[in-house]
Amino acid sequence: MTILHSLGDISLAWLTEHLQPWLGSGMIKHMQLIEAHTPNSQLGHIQLQLFRTPIKAPRQLLLKINHEQHGAHEVAIYQYAQANDLNHLPFVPCFAASYDPVSGVSNLLLADLSETYEPAIDRQLLITGEHVPNEQRRFMCIDGLAQLHSSWWQAPVIGEANSPFAVHCWYNDSVAHAQHVQRRQTEWQRFLAQHGPILTDAIHDRLASTLAALPTLWQRWLEPRISSHRQLTLVHGACAFNQFFCPKNPQEDHAYLLDFSAASANLPTYDLVSLLATFWNPTQRAFYEEQLLRRYLAGLIGSGIDYSWQQLCSDYRLMLAYMLFEPIGNAIDGADQAYWWPKLQGLAAANDEWHCEQLWR
Repeated sequence: MTILHSLGDISLAWLTEHLQPWLGSGMIKHMQLIEAHTPNSQLGHIQLQLFRTPIKAPRQLLLKINHEQHGAHEVAIYQYAQANDLNHLPFVPCFAASYDPVSGVSNLLLADLSETYEPAIDRQLLITGEHVPNEQRRFMCIDGLAQLHSSWWQAPVIGEANSPFAVHCWYNDSVAHAQHVQRRQTEWQRFLAQHGPILTDAIHDRLASTLAALPTLWQRWLEPRISSHRQLTLVHGACAFNQFFCPKNPQEDHAYLLDFSAASANLPTYDLVSLLATFWNPTQRAFYEEQLLRRYLAGLIGSGIDYSWQQLCSDYRLMLAYMLFEPIGNAIDGADQAYWWPKLQGLAAANDEWHCEQLWR
């Protein structure tokens, strides 16, 4: 199938080629294109006028074009999902997923949800930590995450080396983990030189002790899981409430999860920590965290997954320890302090409350 290199290349013929299974004996009469751009993507919102097509034929589409291999990872995930009957919630309906390894250009043709769906929470409100999604939306998001993880739980492709389904690059083997620890140590020293005075003694000590414990965490907890691929799944990799699209109509009850460009094989709690601990303060976690973790677990068990509350809590502590250093890396990479400092405070408090030091003592 033809790969589009720019939104200007789109045509009725190209759309018809990809949408034919949904058009029946009908046709596309006209299209309207509204262009948008992100740092790595060209985005085209497409409105179709159809003639004599089935009622369920798509009328609003989103075309995502990436260059320089940026979209290869996400396309491969959608292709595998389509081929293995996994292209269901919380994936956005996908009508075409193509990648050209020669040019590095990829195309994704998805349903455009923007008229009837919206982020569970605005990104800026999430970062400030002043708001949480309402209960209905919290439940939709955690249910969607449980659906994703249970669908891909220990799938044959999970952990496949040199693929979009490889284990997360931090710890896909002992060499990668040693390199990750070295990088975190370097970032920590640079952070102390640039921002050390901002740290309280408690946060400083939590960071220092956890960093020293990373080799033990690998040997005791992670390496046995990674080497066996036991209880691993596909994680979103950048899971946050603003990544979920929830229906504007409160009578509907499911959410979609967007952008799988950071997905990998991992412990399921990588996404849970990102979702529930990264930007929430202790008060918010006290109200909502355990309730959502237990709801998530019920979703897994309801799908036939063998996973206990004790296992979830242990894995959650483990990912809290590893995620603690993400805001340090954000600061070294030049992110605004208004972003990384609340994130660091929240993750440090969560590490304290969950007594993550129990993992290495």
